[in-house]
Amino acid sequence: MYRFGAIKSGVFNFTTPLFCVKLSAMPIKVILILTAGLLFIVSLAGFLYAKIRLRRQVDAELEDCYHEFEDRLPGLARYDAWCRVTLTGVMIAMLLMFLAMIL
Repeated sequence: MYRFGAIKSGVFNFTTPLFCVKLSAMPIKVILILTAGLLFIVSLAGFLYAKIRLRRQVDAELEDCYHEFEDRLPGLARYDAWCRVTLTGVMIAMLLMFLAMIL
């Protein structure tokens, strides 16, 4: 099955703007594994950056602030957001890997 003006017997079909290869050329399992691996590496690197780099800045700011005002600090909010987003990316990558293994 071809899609979007794909390669047909070595000849390009230039009638459509997108060029693709056969849909069966790369199975969905390989696409899932590659996507999950890339998402895992990027998210893990971002998570480690947040834990190592952003945490030091937050610790220095928290010494001068009372505990009831911690949620209003922009550094702490940025640290929490980075940790939430990157940890969610790692979890989604693990789910994609699991999905690729059971297919």
